Amino acid sequence: KLPTAQFVSPLEGATYQQGQTVALEANAIDTEDGTLGDSALAWTSSLSGTLGTGHLLHVTNLVTGTQVITLTATDSGGGTAIVTRTISITEAGYQYQPVLNQIFLPLVLRNY
Repeated sequence: KLPTAQFVSPLEGATYQQGQTVALEANAIDTEDGTLGDSALAWTSSLSGTLGTGHLLHVTNLVTGTQVITLTATDSGGGTAIVTRTISITEAGYQYQPVLNQIFLPLVLRNY
């Protein structure tokens, strides 16, 4: 049987500033092995490459852009579970402000 893995953090679609600490946290379980150890969990980024191993990893060196964070959990038999999250890294100093509610008033042109 293959292991199962799930993200604790980051949340899907989360946005961070470049240099900000991003906590990568996950859990992985295998029917035969039980809870998989830190060496069985490998983290990678579609833009930044290999990030490290373990249940909890703090990274600060992610490059700007939208990237897919991938967790690969490998059990003792070589079976793998792969889960992903997409996050965005913005340039330092840029503050993302989501637009929640906008009100547009009608435009009236006179003597045009």
